[in-house]
Amino acid sequence: MKKVFLDTNIFIDYFDDQRRDHLDSFLLLTKAGKNYSLFCSMKTVLDVYYILGENNQAKKCVKRISQICTVIPGNLNNLNQALEMNNWKDLEDAFQYSIAIQNKADFIASHDKKGFKNSEIPVLRSLRLNEMFLDHV
Repeated sequence: MKKVFLDTNIFIDYFDDQRRDHLDSFLLLTKAGKNYSLFCSMKTVLDVYYILGENNQAKKCVKRISQICTVIPGNLNNLNQALEMNNWKDLEDAFQYSIAIQNKADFIASHDKKGFKNSEIPVLRSLRLNEMFLDHV
């Protein structure tokens, strides 16, 4: 089974039906099964809560995330690894990448590939992941 690490923007697109990538994110997050599993960082969960407005609806979204995928806590080791990644401009992306590596992700799902341009793990949009996996679900 392939492991897919989910970037924050995948969830924002999932919860906001007005966004361009909503349907692709919806399919990716609702069709996980025997061919791929999903995980994200606790930082992503907290960021989604903040971006969606820190209200009761955002709390419901956070609860939904924990039903959709495995939530992995980040730690000081991940932060230290991120700080040592000199070729990464964004510390948050490097932190997320460190968690993806630690948990042996096969793919990173993101609609912001430039944030992961130095990734050794393939970074794919939800559309591409759906093309790869949905024929086999």
